[in-house]
Amino acid sequence: DMYYRLGSNKKDIYEVAKKSVELAGNASEYIIIGPYAHAMVQLFLEGELSVEQVREGHKLLRGVCEYNMANNEHYAAYYEQSMANMESVIKKIEGEVYDCVYFKEKLLPQYEADPENGELIKHIYNKLLAQGCDKTEPIMVELEAKYAKYAEDVNAELMAELERNNPAIAGKRLYDEGDYQGSVMKYKEAISLTEEVDKQAEYYFVIASIEGRKLRNYAAARQSAMKAAKLRPNWGQPYMLIGDLYGLTSRNCGDNWNQRLAVLAAIDKYTYARSIDVEVASEANKKIAQYSQSKPDKEQAFMMGYEEGQIMTVGCWIGEKVKLRF
Repeated sequence: DMYYRLGSNKKDIYEVAKKSVELAGNASEYIIIGPYAHAMVQLFLEGELSVEQVREGHKLLRGVCEYNMANNEHYAAYYEQSMANMESVIKKIEGEVYDCVYFKEKLLPQYEADPENGELIKHIYNKLLAQGCDKTEPIMVELEAKYAKYAEDVNAELMAELERNNPAIAGKRLYDEGDYQGSVMKYKEAISLTEEVDKQAEYYFVIASIEGRKLRNYAAARQSAMKAAKLRPNWGQPYMLIGDLYGLTSRNCGDNWNQRLAVLAAIDKYTYARSIDVEVASEANKKIAQYSQSKPDKEQAFMMGYEEGQIMTVGCWIGEKVKLRF
């Protein structure tokens, strides 16, 4: 009545409930269990009861419930329900009240009943660890090994699901693994699955970089870079990449004269990138300065009958038209 009807002070409820159970023992009525447990937990949280007092009260209540569940045919179900409610209340503070031994006694039977349940193993291992159980104990070593394997399997499945929904993530993984062809295919798949223009541009740029720097497919790389540039106007990076590819392959672009024309094509791309995108200006200036030492030689041009400003076509795969300067 003090608990359910009168709203009495929890300390008074605790004292009366405790006295009642001490006097009645296993004959205590099931309706006492709830008020006793609630008042006890609240008083502990407020610093009014010690760990020992809570352990004693919990043991007492559990004993009453277990006895009547086994021996009180007519009210066994009521005591079972009361015990479940009591354990739910005690659970709020059991981490502060009990140590490793208690939790092993409570949790290990669950593990033994279902030893391959990954989520259960995760819960039990982390709980025992938090309660101070020694990691070197055989059971802890066993749980840790199973938990690690479970986590590995779960992470692999999560990553697989993530990659199915986000091919660009798979593309990055394949790139890191050295599978550049596979990476390009995944980025192309990512392009087909998104309508965000900026993302499409980014993926085309990544494809261009892989095709040019890793697969040495320079023509395809330039094509992909130009697709990226078209999707994101005033973005200098695609043109910087094309300039890099021109510079990288210039030494293999025919004779000395054509090699120097290829350098002009690279400089033109850096200059254009700088003109549309201030963010690449500093890098572009450095590369222009670097390659400017390799422009065509004026005397060689005159001997070949060429004049400054004349439009020339670069050989090899580049095929760009450049204005001759020295």
